[in-house]
Amino acid sequence: MRFPYHGAGIGLVKDGCLLMGRRSDTPFFGRWAVPGGGREKTDPDELTTAKREFREETGVDFDELETQAVCKWTLKVPFFSWSTYFYTVKAFDFELHSDEFSEFEWVPLDRLTGKGRKKHLRPFTRSEVSFLRHCLS
Repeated sequence: MRFPYHGAGIGLVKDGCLLMGRRSDTPFFGRWAVPGGGREKTDPDELTTAKREFREETGVDFDELETQAVCKWTLKVPFFSWSTYFYTVKAFDFELHSDEFSEFEWVPLDRLTGKGRKKHLRPFTRSEVSFLRHCLS
């Protein structure tokens, strides 16, 4: 990862579950996260980065989905920024494939925060999910 780093991802929510993958490469090997990654010079904005990374990491073109925007979560610290765009989706009948995730799962939101947490998460994922839960309530 090069600094300064600017990245973005997309979190899809369906039936109270968040689509997550287990990273199979660095820097977060083995940790669960939403699809996303670093901004490229050709990306005009963060949302373009998020959509491109979603396609690269899942094999699904985000623009083919019927979604509804929920909220945007942002983390900005010196030399690092990340935004996650959360959307709800009613149907998701796509086969997922990726070189960057070893597996995907629709994880219930209550399994991602608090004492009931069941997944080994990327460092800022709990904050993302807590914000998402607030937006959905």
